[in-house]
Amino acid sequence: MKRTVVIKKKLIAEEEARLLKLVHANPGLSRLEIARHMRLSTAAAGYYVDRLLKDRFLLTGESIRQARGRPKEPLYMNEHIGCFLGLDISGSYIRASCLDFGSNILFQNRTAIPDNTPNEKMCGLLADVIQELKGHVAPPFLGIGLSVPVIGHPVPQFAPVKLHDIATLPIADIARQLSESFAVPVIHETSINALGYGEIHYGAGLRYKNCVSILARTDVSACVVIDGRLAARKKGHEAAGMIGQWMCPRYLLPKQTGVRMESVMGKGGAALPAEVPVEQLASTWGMTWQIGHALDGGSVRGRRKKREPLTVKDIRLAYGEGDPLVRRHAQAAATALAWAIGQLVLLFHPEQVILSGPISELGQPFLESLRGQVAKRLGNYPWDPAQVNFSELGEYSVAIGSAASSLDKWRPSR
Repeated sequence: MKRTVVIKKKLIAEEEARLLKLVHANPGLSRLEIARHMRLSTAAAGYYVDRLLKDRFLLTGESIRQARGRPKEPLYMNEHIGCFLGLDISGSYIRASCLDFGSNILFQNRTAIPDNTPNEKMCGLLADVIQELKGHVAPPFLGIGLSVPVIGHPVPQFAPVKLHDIATLPIADIARQLSESFAVPVIHETSINALGYGEIHYGAGLRYKNCVSILARTDVSACVVIDGRLAARKKGHEAAGMIGQWMCPRYLLPKQTGVRMESVMGKGGAALPAEVPVEQLASTWGMTWQIGHALDGGSVRGRRKKREPLTVKDIRLAYGEGDPLVRRHAQAAATALAWAIGQLVLLFHPEQVILSGPISELGQPFLESLRGQVAKRLGNYPWDPAQVNFSELGEYSVAIGSAASSLDKWRPSR
């Protein structure tokens, strides 16, 4: 008997969540219209609506007189009943974005991760961030979403130590501990899945039913939206979409770039490989590593006179000033990305390819270079390279998607 009651409560919560999503997408629906959309009886729809009104998840608007029948009582989401927090954990920062029940962005925040933070300290660090952010909003958190790069993804030995730490982060245990500490459901996604959710609900996915999102950050990954639905990776298949592991033919790259693979091959004069991983050229750490090696103690427009570590900001500024070394490496990144985009276009023929991540900070000149490389790769294939664009969501695109994913999976507590 107890099992039957639990199943019934779960089914009711599922229907209520479905009803809330319907009202969220179509504000002002009446009970009768909800019943028709959900294919429920009027009594069943009224039952769910009454429960949600009682718990203040829904609000009623002013009655609307109609030519025939009873006045229409429109229903709306109560935006102030609660909010959803999305946390995007990358190599250097924890980015946060908070959405209310109406999907309005309440605030965005960035917290630096101290250097050499061990895995066992990450849960406490996240708890401190969440506790601090609770003071930024009046409504309580109804759900929290965590997004991280693909766990268990093999990280090249020359990548920063922090990437090694993220690749072994026990995210499922951290989500469970945070859920117990804050008494709310905590879900976790890969960064690229979260980006897909963000694009569907807030970005270009609102206008295009078939698109590909590419995240070029600590790794290079892609997610696909087909007929308005995210082709999400299931448990055990989280590494799908890791296009940064695709091997770009070396002969495509500018000869002056000097792609460095010696430290990977080891000593002994081994021959350099004929292919290079896309992420070694187009990820943030890949670009900084390549340019840093090419500098050999020199400077990017004088920015390494004191031999400080090269940053993405340095690269962006030098690229804008026309630094020839940075320009060559940016062209190599564009070539590698264009090669990967060409494969994705030939496979899916998307309406739009959306590029997100710090590489988009290189601006319109880089985008035009990328489009030119895509046109060269596709030849006479009928696809317009102008359909490659930067994401409209900016730096917090993954955090927004993580919050949207939490909202999407949320169910009323019954």
